[in-house]
Amino acid sequence: MANVVVDLPVKAVDRIFDYEVPIELISRITVGSLVVVPFGPTKQVGYVFSLSNDSEIEKLAKVEAVLDEHPAFDKHMVELCAWLADYYLSMKSEAIKLALPPGQSRKIIQSAKILGRPLVELTPRQSEVYQALENLGGDSPVDAVKKICGASAVPVIKKLEQAGLIERYYRLGKQKVKTATERYAVATAPMETPEEILDSLARAPKQRKLMEILLATGAIAVSKLLAEGQAPHSSLNALMERGLARIEEREVNRDPEHYFSEQDTDVEPTAEQQSALMAIESSLESGANDIFLLQGVTGSGKTEVYLRAIKRALDAGKGAIALVPEIALTAQAVARFKARFGETVAVLHSGLGAGERFDQWRGIQEGRYRVVVGARSALFAPVHDLGIIIVDEEHEASYKQGRSPRYHARNVAIKRGELENAAVVLGSATPSLESKHHSEAGLYKPLFLRSRVEQREFPGIEVVDMREEPYEKPKSSLSRLLKQRLAQTLEAGEKAILFINRRGFSNFVICEECGFVPKCRNCAVSLTFHSINNSLRCHHCNYAVRAPQACPKCKGQKIAFPGSGTQRIETELAGLHPDVPVIRMDADTTSRKGAHQKRLAHFQREKSAILLGTQMIAKGLDFPEITLVGIVNADTSIHLPDFRAAEHTLQILMQVSGRAGRGELPGRVVIQTHVPDSYPLRAVLDADYEGFYKTELEFRRELNYPPFSGIVRMVISGNNPEIVVGLTKRAAKIIEASDLGDAAAMIGPSPAPLLKVKQEYRWHILLKVFNDSKVKTFLADNFHRFVPDKYKNEVSLTIDVDPVWVL
Repeated sequence: MANVVVDLPVKAVDRIFDYEVPIELISRITVGSLVVVPFGPTKQVGYVFSLSNDSEIEKLAKVEAVLDEHPAFDKHMVELCAWLADYYLSMKSEAIKLALPPGQSRKIIQSAKILGRPLVELTPRQSEVYQALENLGGDSPVDAVKKICGASAVPVIKKLEQAGLIERYYRLGKQKVKTATERYAVATAPMETPEEILDSLARAPKQRKLMEILLATGAIAVSKLLAEGQAPHSSLNALMERGLARIEEREVNRDPEHYFSEQDTDVEPTAEQQSALMAIESSLESGANDIFLLQGVTGSGKTEVYLRAIKRALDAGKGAIALVPEIALTAQAVARFKARFGETVAVLHSGLGAGERFDQWRGIQEGRYRVVVGARSALFAPVHDLGIIIVDEEHEASYKQGRSPRYHARNVAIKRGELENAAVVLGSATPSLESKHHSEAGLYKPLFLRSRVEQREFPGIEVVDMREEPYEKPKSSLSRLLKQRLAQTLEAGEKAILFINRRGFSNFVICEECGFVPKCRNCAVSLTFHSINNSLRCHHCNYAVRAPQACPKCKGQKIAFPGSGTQRIETELAGLHPDVPVIRMDADTTSRKGAHQKRLAHFQREKSAILLGTQMIAKGLDFPEITLVGIVNADTSIHLPDFRAAEHTLQILMQVSGRAGRGELPGRVVIQTHVPDSYPLRAVLDADYEGFYKTELEFRRELNYPPFSGIVRMVISGNNPEIVVGLTKRAAKIIEASDLGDAAAMIGPSPAPLLKVKQEYRWHILLKVFNDSKVKTFLADNFHRFVPDKYKNEVSLTIDVDPVWVL
């Protein structure tokens, strides 16, 4: 019996269904198989989640066909996707698609093919249908036969099948991605020796040159052969006429274009690196599923630890996955990994073309690639005998998927390591509070790199209090000090990064004279400005006050909304330094394929340049020539109405500061702020992550935020604000009337901080979770109650488990 999940995006049928496996399919079906199953009056694609001997159902429908000879995923991957669906309250059919080959169609096509000639006379109708199929090439979709002979051809086809003349079968529809081929020239094997062949071509120098290349290579792409031989195609045709060469189509890989290349450096590990490696290697040798938290300051050589740990896994016959949080970081990471491991490295991320992703995925499945580097989707690569998973910058919010299934790659990596008995290494200079707390509680094994390699100094940090900057027109986003340091850096022929902290949005209110930001009296988060009714509102508890005309603290009149755009600063920099390249990286400039790599490669090539950008340039980049980092506005994220705002601020400031001084030259950092005394900024200045962690942990403990609870967020959105508000309040009443009791504490309902997105109004409910299984069982069982059927087309309900932002 096969336990099957049907590929239908309908919550009501997202469960396991039992099907009988016919005798003729038993040898072909296994966990992970794609099958055709009857489902009501239709045929549907299904995924085999498990095989069993017993069912509570007496009479089972039968599996009708197996669609793949080699399953796309194995038992471990099925278990991983099943766990993911249960934990994140998503559909199993959505979760399993994370592991499917790129570009694979899931449309079923019933086809018929001729098995033999009729030995007895057919009826006129049978002859008509048989002849139509023969005219279609003897193997065709049944729908094509129906177009010629009408819908009544179907029972006739069944009769012909019973007579053994035709076989019906199912196959998947046309693949969205085809195997790539290229024309290759191949040297034939004539009786003459190579010297005799070349002598016979003495009067045809172009043919002789092509033949020399062919004899040396045996086979070569035609385009490459003609380019290297500097000869026309007619010369190759002449060789073919002589019987010295032939042309054949060969499968080729669409390898992603890499704009970076690095030489592998054989460096001696530091004592701290060696200590961390010994712990990881011991785990690999014992086959233990250990989870390590590698807490290493910026520039301490975490990547070298990753590389050496992966080398140990490869030596033991195991595979490896290394995750990086941003597509922008894959370019340098792949270059480092390829320099160390050569052509056994694959890359997977959403920025690749469909054909490139397909070829990389297939190479991994076939075992040609043993190391996979990429963003979060690389976690589902079909790596055989997985030995180690690296999650670099494990604290990064980009590891959380924004659409269903809303999984966090760090947590899924830990689960995959558990299922496949692989070691997991979480790396960061600024670990998430949850990971740091887990390491202190003994759930993760802590490893430390406290010093930069070669005892390099940490960059010096200067803080500019923007409240004291003289007022000027037009108002500049850059302080006098930052302009001065930037000019000095460029005059020295060095490079700089200018970072604009624009994650989320910045419609909080700030007094430019004293730095005061209005906060909620109940929730310790900043109030959000609503221009519609000129109010400040808390998006956790719905507390609201009128927006002030003057600062409530100092009575000053300079009330502002912080924030500067990259385009505006790019224009200003062009005026200040017209001869210096400014490479801008934001959502607008990196939307095209390969744009991240091209812009970073441009920055690398320049002797002196400015890299200007948002989150994507804040971490992971390693350019030794960068000696200055300027943080244009350090305050944006700290005032967001989110309990993680201080943590995210510390992490981004420490990470971007760490881009300076990674080479022989010392680095410096200029931080512009309106609140120089904020405790995240003080921790950055003192390089005191541990002190910040202790302070923030007490805040979380007092308010029962993670890691002292889980968080589940429910968001109801739609075009009609009255319906959205009404249904959210109704959902809250359902929760209040439940038997959850102490299993959860509800906050809300209230407007979401981002109240309107893409013309849809949004309200939300937060649940602080203290009994995970009880709360999730309640939510799964009552999902259909939160939005009654009559509103299904007017609103949508999103349930986000462990959200990294609550905006």
